Amino acid sequence: MAELEQELRKDGAWLDAVYCCPHRRADGCNCCKPRTALVDDACRKFRIEPGISYVVGDRGDFDMLLASAIGARGILVRTGEGESSLVRFREAWAGIEPDYVAEDVLDAVHWILDRIPTA
Repeated sequence: MAELEQELRKDGAWLDAVYCCPHRRADGCNCCKPRTALVDDACRKFRIEPGISYVVGDRGDFDMLLASAIGARGILVRTGEGESSLVRFREAWAGIEPDYVAEDVLDAVHWILDRIPTA
């Protein structure tokens, strides 16, 4: 995380917080995606409105289901597990459609920025 934060700082960006579920899937906790406890905490702490927010991730069965659960827009990136999530694992999140399928995170960022109204 320190390396990522250092790289972001070079370009004038930063992370306000990092949330990570410390449990195993079998534990049945409320914070493991697609469950919403960690997102709920972040929304309270930073006054985030999920309905006007985005979830960007490479897993339909975790990230796109999370976006749907909180009412956010979902962007699936093809990198990482994204490509296989669209094909081999599609049944795990059947009925959920991403708002956008991005080539990578940078493509997702551009897509989001294109939708932010300018003053």
